[in-house]
Amino acid sequence: MHLNLSEVLDLNNEDFRLFFDKLVEQELLLIESKGIEYSGEGDRFRNFKRIGNELDISPEKICFVYLRKHIDGILDYLNKLDSGEEIVQSEPIIGRIQDARNYLALLAACISEQNNCVDK
Repeated sequence: MHLNLSEVLDLNNEDFRLFFDKLVEQELLLIESKGIEYSGEGDRFRNFKRIGNELDISPEKICFVYLRKHIDGILDYLNKLDSGEEIVQSEPIIGRIQDARNYLALLAACISEQNNCVDK
């Protein structure tokens, strides 16, 4: 489901648009499939709310922790890339970026729900 980095070398504007469209398409498929897994058919933020309630932390902060996990993985990749260290990954870096982008979208929606300002 993830993009291959070899597909994105030396992008011109048109190629970048194709890459971006594919990235977003895959992110949408990913967020939809994982959304059902984590929240069922009901409350999209059920998992964040349940864990937040157990730990006495807001659902938004729980979502941020999930986001941060992916940001940390991306930073680790970049640090290894800079140092020339061997990069061993449990998932491709593009997948981590896609997950982080999805968690940013979830965080924005979670904050919007909290503030009762979800635009329809």
